[in-house]
Amino acid sequence: MRKYLMSLLLGLFVAAALSPVALADAVAPDPGCSQMLVNRDHLLVSDYVPAGLVKLSDYMPAGSSVMMTREAAEAMGQMIAAMKADGISDIYGSSGYRSYDTQSWLYDRKVNYYLDLGYDRSSARTLAAQVVAIPGASEHQTGLALDFTTSDAGLTGSFANTAAGKWLAENSWRYGFILRYPKGMEHITGYIYEPWHFRYVGKVHAEYIYRNGITLDQYYEQLSRETVITYQSVSGEYYVIYLNDYNNTASLVGTVLSVSRAYADSQLGFNITAIRPEGDLFDIVGHWSENYIRQLAALQIVEGYTNNTFRPEKNISRAELITLISRVYDLLYPNGLDKDSREYIEEILSAEISPYGDVAPNAYYLEPLLKMEKAGILPDRLLTGAADAQPRFLPDTAALRQDAALTIAPLFRDEDVAEGGGSFTDMAGRDQELQQAVDLLADAGVLTGNPSGTFAPDNDITRAEICAMLCRVLMYFRYI
Repeated sequence: MRKYLMSLLLGLFVAAALSPVALADAVAPDPGCSQMLVNRDHLLVSDYVPAGLVKLSDYMPAGSSVMMTREAAEAMGQMIAAMKADGISDIYGSSGYRSYDTQSWLYDRKVNYYLDLGYDRSSARTLAAQVVAIPGASEHQTGLALDFTTSDAGLTGSFANTAAGKWLAENSWRYGFILRYPKGMEHITGYIYEPWHFRYVGKVHAEYIYRNGITLDQYYEQLSRETVITYQSVSGEYYVIYLNDYNNTASLVGTVLSVSRAYADSQLGFNITAIRPEGDLFDIVGHWSENYIRQLAALQIVEGYTNNTFRPEKNISRAELITLISRVYDLLYPNGLDKDSREYIEEILSAEISPYGDVAPNAYYLEPLLKMEKAGILPDRLLTGAADAQPRFLPDTAALRQDAALTIAPLFRDEDVAEGGGSFTDMAGRDQELQQAVDLLADAGVLTGNPSGTFAPDNDITRAEICAMLCRVLMYFRYI
């Protein structure tokens, strides 16, 4: 077992100084809950009726009884106008909102159809469910789905070959609609290919689904696995997309973004929500360290620059490094300093003086520096200068990987860390203090080194690398 001894300054390979990501307030779900997933596994209750139903004929050619939610109908009107501008006017809305009772009637009729063909009831029900949704499983009950027809194509595969069908398949996502039951996805959706059936989910979600070639079912499954998706649209805007289910209010980056509404049966039925982050760190989207950075931002350990960038590949200064480690120390050891140390720090700060030759009394990192020195975490090698003069910290100097290792390891002072993390090929011949720090952190799973099996102690640390290591420290202590 490796146990940190306070006489040795052991450390880690850690993270960049940043504060929490500020996200835009979430927009309340529209009356129809436009991103809800409805299928055989996620059923609507029999008395669910979407709020704000309007006549679709006010927005496009449609039957007088065809209804949709206002948001979906308005988006439909915009889409039909765009189709007309492209010379396509042969389009008709044939079926929108369907009540639970209507679904039951349609389903029973299809079951009876197969019974008349000689199938047993079990087989008839199975076959019917591939064509007509079982009651409660139909998207039409949401008021968000519409079946299209043209003058020469009804609800058949031939609709895909019409000018309207081709245009919708290629452009409907621009207006918030998706082809809900695509060809080749029958094993995913559970329904036959329906080139006439389009579903409103909102522009952000429709674009993501279209560009990634997935179904709404797969979109939900992806969000179930990943919890959060960050995404840049074709227009250049950045979005955070997350799953919010009926019984479990989701949160992201420390901020509750919305509250689910009880529109579905028991634990079934889900709402997928998107927001445009106004203060998000745009340059970490898709970066290997993105999740690490977001977790630290949620804990207010890291923050980005004023232009909403993080610059993950940029190095970190000593001042930033000590500030970060001080924040982690506060989380892990909120009462770590004794009374005399706390009083000393208060006196220094209130007197507006600095015991360091190159640190201003108003420097943002003075208090963290004092705290880390009093806690016995600051390595001696980070302070330089003559014995009879004020020590110098060199705050703007780029922090090295060995500086981080020697500074972070004291956090493990009370821990028995099991050996077995391996060693790095370039650590042979280095001083014992550094070797012990690196070995301990490797055993703790904090240091993973480079693909070549080296630690590169003399290299600068990037902000991304530091964030990854800090997260692993907090994971080790089960803080996150």
